[in-house]
Amino acid sequence: MAITKERKKELLKEWEERVSSSENIFVVFYQGLKADEINKVRIELRKEEGELKVIKNRLFKRVLKGKEGISALENFVDGPTGVVFTSQDGLNILKKLFSLKKEFPSLEVHGGLIEGSIFGGDDAEYLSSLPSKEIMMSKLLYAMQFPVIEMKYLLESILRNFVVLLGNLANKRREEEENGKKVK
Repeated sequence: MAITKERKKELLKEWEERVSSSENIFVVFYQGLKADEINKVRIELRKEEGELKVIKNRLFKRVLKGKEGISALENFVDGPTGVVFTSQDGLNILKKLFSLKKEFPSLEVHGGLIEGSIFGGDDAEYLSSLPSKEIMMSKLLYAMQFPVIEMKYLLESILRNFVVLLGNLANKRREEEENGKKVK
């Protein structure tokens, strides 16, 4: 069934809004998936606050054309294409896509955009193996705090050793006084 020009304009406007409002966009290839399998993928992505939409390639390329920073996504559009949108952590959605790929081998990630950085399908699998953003941030924070923590322990040990030394010196003087020896 052919789409009217008015409907195409509506769809174009809707897609432009969706592309502009999403920080993370993934282009997936779904040929070979049955309708119920695609629905299962949609449900699983919704749990991670992602949304899978199927769009005509020509319409999606038209939406991307002239958009600075994301127009390169059109290189990944080939064959039956689905687009996954999310404003949440893109790595979690990417991890979910690769876990779904184990269940549905026909599902392929051709490329995407995570917080302004475009990557191809080869990089997608590597990115999906990275820890989540929160874990990476905590590791970075720990790495930044580590020298300070080490300095704290070093200063504490110097102070502890000094207190022990003063205590030993006081004990020695007390023993010398008890034995009747003059202390210098």
